[in-house]
Amino acid sequence: MFIDSFLPTGKVYFAVILASVFMFIKLNKKLKVLAIIPLIIIAQDRGLYIDNPNLKISMPQLNVKQDQKWMKSNLSNVIEKTLF
Repeated sequence: MFIDSFLPTGKVYFAVILASVFMFIKLNKKLKVLAIIPLIIIAQDRGLYIDNPNLKISMPQLNVKQDQKWMKSNLSNVIEKTLF
């Protein structure tokens, strides 16, 4: 839910975020500032930084005509062309 966010991920942080939202809704106008303070505190915690893995992903080209692709008699040919 909070991936690529300014706020860290985790169950405890999620509970703090929910508590802050609840406080913001329930408190009167002058005390709503208190609901923002926990969010500022947890935004300072950057957590762990994980490098992007070195993956190479490719999309195969399926050069099989649509009318031949869905025929049961051509199943072995279609598999052979696309996978091998």
